[in-house]
Amino acid sequence: MNIDQIVMTSKKMLRLDEGLSLTPYKDSRGFLTIGIGRCLDKKGISKDEAYYLFEHDVFDMLSQCVQKIPFFRDLDVIRQCVLVDMAFNLGINGLLAFKRMMAALEAENYELAAAEMADSSWYVQVGNRAVRLEHMMLTGEINPEYKVEVV
Repeated sequence: MNIDQIVMTSKKMLRLDEGLSLTPYKDSRGFLTIGIGRCLDKKGISKDEAYYLFEHDVFDMLSQCVQKIPFFRDLDVIRQCVLVDMAFNLGINGLLAFKRMMAALEAENYELAAAEMADSSWYVQVGNRAVRLEHMMLTGEINPEYKVEVV
């Protein structure tokens, strides 16, 4: 038995038979599927796969913040992290919809930026997450609950 040949040939066959979908879809039996035939309803993803996706998603949000927020690089690390967290949660367009918060940030008025965060439906929807992020926006200090050292 030649395992390498079986794997290589099977992969070629499956790529053709399953196709590639970069977004989830319902297969012919109604199961949520993604990639090359990965049935999320039955198999899900592994912890390593989740962390791999997470790593890429964080870098993607950071990249979008750098590209779409002209003053992003001028902010301190803590406030940059707040924006990345919010973008991760809301999507970049959802974050950019916080126009008054963004204007306050650009003017380095962190008190007003934090107040604008608190005066939103997002703040109510995400609960303690918003409280932590608002505190970080206001103070420029990492919230102790995150237990992360910022270098």
